[in-house]
Amino acid sequence: MVPPNTSEQVEDLIGAYLTHMKEEEGLSYGYRGQALYAIEHWYNTMQRRVVFNWKYVSKFLGEVTFDNQIRAPTREEIQKMLAVLEEGRPKYDALIKTAASSGMRRKSLCTITRNDLREITAGGYTFYMIRLYNGSKKHQHICFVTPEAKAAIDLHIVANHIDSMNEPIFKFANPKNLSNALRDLQLRSGVGQEHIKKEGEKRGQARNEIPSVHGFKKFCLEAMTLAGVNIEAQKVMTDQAIGVRKHYVDYWNSPALAQKLIEEYVKAIPNLTIMSQIIAEDDRDKEIAMLKEQLEASLAAREREVAENKAARERIEAAFEKSKREREKIMATHEKILAALEKSGVKIE
Repeated sequence: MVPPNTSEQVEDLIGAYLTHMKEEEGLSYGYRGQALYAIEHWYNTMQRRVVFNWKYVSKFLGEVTFDNQIRAPTREEIQKMLAVLEEGRPKYDALIKTAASSGMRRKSLCTITRNDLREITAGGYTFYMIRLYNGSKKHQHICFVTPEAKAAIDLHIVANHIDSMNEPIFKFANPKNLSNALRDLQLRSGVGQEHIKKEGEKRGQARNEIPSVHGFKKFCLEAMTLAGVNIEAQKVMTDQAIGVRKHYVDYWNSPALAQKLIEEYVKAIPNLTIMSQIIAEDDRDKEIAMLKEQLEASLAAREREVAENKAARERIEAAFEKSKREREKIMATHEKILAALEKSGVKIE
């Protein structure tokens, strides 16, 4: 094959490749789009002197189609996921409630710290406003989590001794690991089914109908819509496309601007609460106190066990030392008797 000599020839070659992916291999629109993005990225970074008409090339992708029908998990399905969590592991309880009540992206979930949490009291609720991508001019924005999620986050911070203000609250090696962990919870709870690839099934198509993280965003947006939350407020709080305005409107540092979003979010709190329609503030505080008390009792019992084991070990060591000293005394007495007998001329056979 003769290498292409002009930009137009390269464009046509890329177009032929995209057409082949669609018509011959039957690959999905999303899969083809990823391939085009990778090609464009390579030419823009490695071949900077070559200029292509990417608008022309992108037409070879064809019409946007969706091979997968995805949906949000129901409240009951999220409850099932929470029900299979091991006792004493509040991390995933907090993670699920945070994702469901905020619509946060998985990368955001992996980066939030205690410095990014701000307690808000409004409409009879106490909840968190969270700053995402702190320091990024392009991506920094805010979101909110329900009182239920706030209580779960607080318990997770206490239980796992997250003392640093700059340490990620939810530690994962990378966002993909977070998705895998939530996917595993789906399978264990019966909410998701393991996908077995069928013969002839095309790549880029297989997907569970409830995405592990994006499904929570759909749940959040649907709950906000049912509660009558303003569409633009929904976009701001869930980091949807709002143009260049997010570069000029700083909700984190402007209480007056944030108040507009807070008023809208309060409308959706009943719809976004997972385990009960609403836990009253007093009941919530009692629940947190009870959980903390249980945790402290568990830690105290463990400390007592460690102390008892240490005391038992010390008693054994003391008994051993005493036995050792007694043996040394007996040996010394024996040596004295032998010396006395020898001195008196008694021979010991």
